[in-house]
Amino acid sequence: MPRFLGLRGNSLHIAAILGVLMPGILTIGYNASLLGGVLTLKNFEEQFPEINIAAADNKPHASTVQGLVVASYTIGGFFGTLSCIWLGDIFGRRRTIMAGAVVQVIGVVLMASAGSLAQLIISRVILGSGTGVLLATIPLWQSEISPANKRGAHVGMKGIFSGFGCALALFLDFGMSFTQGSIAWRFPFAFVVLLSIAVLVFIYVLPESPRWLVREGRLSEASEVLAALEDICVNDQAVKAKIKDVQTSLDLFEEKSLGQIFHMGPQRTFHRAIIAALAMLFLQLTGSTVITFYTTAIFENNLSLGNSTSTVLAAVYQLVGPIGGAFCVFKIDGLGRRVLLLGSAIGNVVCLALVAGLGTQTDNPLAMRGAVFFIFLFHFSYIIGFGAIPYLYAAEIAPLHLRTTINSFSISISWAVSILLTAVTLIAFNSMGQTYFVIFAGCNAMMIPVIYYLFPETAGRSLEEMDKIFALWRGAFDAVKVARHLQHGQSIDLSLENELDPKFKCLEFQLPRNLQHKSPPVSSINTPLQIPHLQSMSSKNQVKETRLHMEQRGFLMELEATIEALGKHRLDATQLKELNVNLCRMTVDQTSELEPRFFAPRPNLPQPRYEILDEACEVADPEQCFTDPYSRAYAIHIEWNTYVFHDVEFLDSAPWRSMHAGRDFPHFKAVIYNDLEADNETCFRGDLLISLRLMLGQLTKIRLVHHNIAPVLMVSLMGKHARLLESYSDSSSKSFVMRSSDLYEFSDQTSISKALKTLAEYFLGDPAGKTV
Repeated sequence: MPRFLGLRGNSLHIAAILGVLMPGILTIGYNASLLGGVLTLKNFEEQFPEINIAAADNKPHASTVQGLVVASYTIGGFFGTLSCIWLGDIFGRRRTIMAGAVVQVIGVVLMASAGSLAQLIISRVILGSGTGVLLATIPLWQSEISPANKRGAHVGMKGIFSGFGCALALFLDFGMSFTQGSIAWRFPFAFVVLLSIAVLVFIYVLPESPRWLVREGRLSEASEVLAALEDICVNDQAVKAKIKDVQTSLDLFEEKSLGQIFHMGPQRTFHRAIIAALAMLFLQLTGSTVITFYTTAIFENNLSLGNSTSTVLAAVYQLVGPIGGAFCVFKIDGLGRRVLLLGSAIGNVVCLALVAGLGTQTDNPLAMRGAVFFIFLFHFSYIIGFGAIPYLYAAEIAPLHLRTTINSFSISISWAVSILLTAVTLIAFNSMGQTYFVIFAGCNAMMIPVIYYLFPETAGRSLEEMDKIFALWRGAFDAVKVARHLQHGQSIDLSLENELDPKFKCLEFQLPRNLQHKSPPVSSINTPLQIPHLQSMSSKNQVKETRLHMEQRGFLMELEATIEALGKHRLDATQLKELNVNLCRMTVDQTSELEPRFFAPRPNLPQPRYEILDEACEVADPEQCFTDPYSRAYAIHIEWNTYVFHDVEFLDSAPWRSMHAGRDFPHFKAVIYNDLEADNETCFRGDLLISLRLMLGQLTKIRLVHHNIAPVLMVSLMGKHARLLESYSDSSSKSFVMRSSDLYEFSDQTSISKALKTLAEYFLGDPAGKTV
């Protein structure tokens, strides 16, 4: 049998959705609603008289027992989800899903054959355990195999399938209610086994998560899976780049224990775990779980509708789910997760408040109809936001090495709250009536500011890209701000950090937009050059490399190897001279001979806004406490990005666009940042290596072969100060020149304003000087 049934690309994604996501989520929705439709069946009440509230002498006791039976399913779901914290990473996503489906089958068989209350409770615990495993793993698996631009839509289909599952259970309950004997409830209990078997069969032939394969070191398998998912060659550069992104994300961490989710660290792991847990907690606090479990009882007992009418309305109520789910699927990647969650919470508040108010007028038929309408509208409002997004969001927000742990931990919190709600809801309805819904209206209102201020947008981001967003975090509200401003497609890259020096961190090369199309990709400077030491460039392009150009490349490559082998990370002028590196002073005074040689400033830039300066001052305050040694530099970089790329709208200038329309400039600009203490007499080993690799990346381009010099301008942002670095190779003396400006101190608003404006002038300025 061909691997993955011979499917590739979109066909493979469709097979994953229809073969695993659909039946898996159908079982979850089906099992959640199934018992609510059989609790009032005559034969079921005769078989289990302990939960027959209507005929019980001690109604509070019967209500408690019935609540326990209903809650036993969620208890199993809680422990099933918790087990995924260990199972998910040990056995992988596929085998964990298989295990969940098998446990479901066992629970279904025991429940359909139940002859005592004890067996019914035990079977529901087992069924819930299997369901918990599927709920924790299937959305995670789906999110990890889906492309970033379709991940929301793929996982968002959970709302559609869950609604169909709930409706299927209730319609089947209603149809079987007209039959006699135990078949009326045993057949609905047994029917779901078909869906569990479908999951078991299809997950066996579909691919494992490539991210889990990389985590386990199975790179060749991961490459094959990625190639099949993208329908490209296994040796394609896109496959290699994705593998590298995942490896880089994993390299951020060494520990992989459960306790690590309670540590903050440079990637804010605990912060991310809290957000994931809040997303799943909010799902339960919307009130949807309560209504789903007791839909029929709410219509019959609280809104005074007949039994048959209540059963039919309960089934139709669930059909609203697929409508809301379809809306979510089509809008989740366009509008984003935050907009749908906020809109859902606002709609929930309005609907539940009206249900609570109208539901108290039991003698008013119009009020009862209005209450029914707003219950239906609530379900639509709930599904478009909370129906699927929390499961997706919990997986997206977590770092790769703890994705299973955080995802399972957050979903287990959801199950734990569900246990509490299902156990107390009958008691609450008996004592509070419809005003019970006011509590959930208040909970939904509380969610709105929390989501707005704390939940960053994940739409269109790669799962590895979220690491970058939290790496730039420096306050509880910063993740949202960073996600709003960080350009898409910038995944975190630590390969240079590992190659350069334990004390030197360079996490980003931020190019000015006018030079982005002329500069080598960051990845090209992170791997050894594929050009022989002094061999001429490719002759098939009919471009002849001059001897001087070859000698320049040879000198720079030798210098790079020498500097990389050094044990020191800070070098003074004397040490550099031995390496044939000239460290020179540079000034930004345009009237001085010491001004930058290859980069001209852009005049008339606006002053940085007060808000930017205020934020930067707060960061530069020496009394500020940063738990992460790079937080200060990251924070300065955020303000720099805001000023340069949002306040200075240099692309709106027609002369600016035409001036840089060509592709013949070898100049390269970059922003680097670290949290080291610099001075005017030394330079860092990392500064040299970055400059050399950027130069070599330019000099190996065929279109730039006639250039002998590839100058590099770097804005070096540090926690307490910044400086401008210009580097180039001197072809006449075969030496490498690094020119450094004096340090710009970040002490007050005046000094910060001067520093940001001056550095931006050169970063956004024109290429200059002769490079031929």
